[in-house]
Amino acid sequence: MSRVLLVDDDANLRDALSAVLDSAGHDVIIAHDGMEAVRLAPISHPQIIVSDVMMPEMDGPTMVRELRAMPGFLQVPVIMMSALVTTPAIPVAAMLRKPFAPTTLLDVIARLSALIEQTQMEDGDNACAVRTCDARIRRGVELIGDQEKRVHRLRSLGFDTRLAEQVHDRMKGSVDALVLFRRIL
Repeated sequence: MSRVLLVDDDANLRDALSAVLDSAGHDVIIAHDGMEAVRLAPISHPQIIVSDVMMPEMDGPTMVRELRAMPGFLQVPVIMMSALVTTPAIPVAAMLRKPFAPTTLLDVIARLSALIEQTQMEDGDNACAVRTCDARIRRGVELIGDQEKRVHRLRSLGFDTRLAEQVHDRMKGSVDALVLFRRIL
């Protein structure tokens, strides 16, 4: 089964869909809005994203644009849901009009899961190398963010941050090198 990132600000719908997906054997990661999804995706590595279109903080299309800019998320299929929007502002794998039968969502996910599995089998070893590289890039981005926080914290306490900034710059250089390597793969 698939690892699904479910993003919706409506707690009732989110909980109901989570229960349906979980009972169908999917691994479900829940985000309450687009901002939380952008934070969780690099950590949870979803294979499919199911998202509401209209949400506070960050709407679904903006969230998808941000995720697709991250290494490893360009090809993750997205299913958008909306009661009002019928044509998504971004390319998606499917658009579901609320309310919809839970079986409709399960059918779409089953088709996408089959395509993902077929692609992985066709890609073979190269796919493994790409996934490994993507994971290292995601981890590097996380570490860079942590280092930025350290630099800001040290600076706010009045410490000399030159060494911490050098480490930060070297980390960025390493991630840049991984991104270049990833393009070759």
